[in-house]
Amino acid sequence: MGLSETYNKVKRSIVAFVPKYFNVNPDNPKPPAFPPIFGTGFIFREDGLIATNNHVLSVFGKVLQDPKNPNEYPVLALLFTPSERGMVEIRLEVISMGGIRSIVHKKDIEDHYKIPTPDLGYVQVRAKGLPALELEDSDCVAEGIEIATAGFPMGSDLLAEGGRLKQTTPILQRGIVSSVLPFPSKNNTGFMINVMAQGGASGSPVFMPESGRVIGILFSRVYDFEETKKGDLSKAPTNFSYCVPSNYLRRIMDEHLAHVNLELPPDTLSLTEMLKKSKQINILDWEDRDPL
Repeated sequence: MGLSETYNKVKRSIVAFVPKYFNVNPDNPKPPAFPPIFGTGFIFREDGLIATNNHVLSVFGKVLQDPKNPNEYPVLALLFTPSERGMVEIRLEVISMGGIRSIVHKKDIEDHYKIPTPDLGYVQVRAKGLPALELEDSDCVAEGIEIATAGFPMGSDLLAEGGRLKQTTPILQRGIVSSVLPFPSKNNTGFMINVMAQGGASGSPVFMPESGRVIGILFSRVYDFEETKKGDLSKAPTNFSYCVPSNYLRRIMDEHLAHVNLELPPDTLSLTEMLKKSKQINILDWEDRDPL
């Protein structure tokens, strides 16, 4: 398949993480044109499991919380999906999450393969029958292979402008693997791609353009430093970003999630049932949408 055909399937599994609540007062009587996106994720199991970065999960505790529901996750995972009626926004409720606090290396592994904890985590949402992306063995990662990635760089800025929604899809980018860390091998600990990552893109899947299978998860951009006229150093973005190999996500599935209770509530709806109850997104009427 070509990238256009592949991406048409991949984007249906990509979600945007947004706050569930906003402060509304006389000076600010309406919610924003679109909720601020602070991270990206992608569905990797149809029973509601979404992969993202651990540093994205850390934002969950910093957004506005409903004081009446202190145990509730004050975050939604927004999924934009096509239906017979047009594009639909599905608001997925977060019911659990987990981050990787440490990683145990094999005893015979060389020191240069031993890395700190990968920036990787997962979220479970209250939904089933979701379109999951397949994972590729990241041992296949090699310098020069073509890759693609999609998410929400710049958060909501590219989706809404002037109080109106203008776009309802993730942003697709294409590049190559620029380097493999610490060097090309089957035990790679990460890799760099020549794609600029901006705020909101963390957690984006990095996938093979022909198959859509995920080989990594974008987690960090690379900065350069420029000297200002005053002699200070300021950060300057580059066209390079770092990715966590998909094999680490495989390890989570095999070693951690196998021992976690992931049973969904009995009344959990499937995506098909949610689509029947959802309304088509009308861009012209977006500014009059109901608050989250």
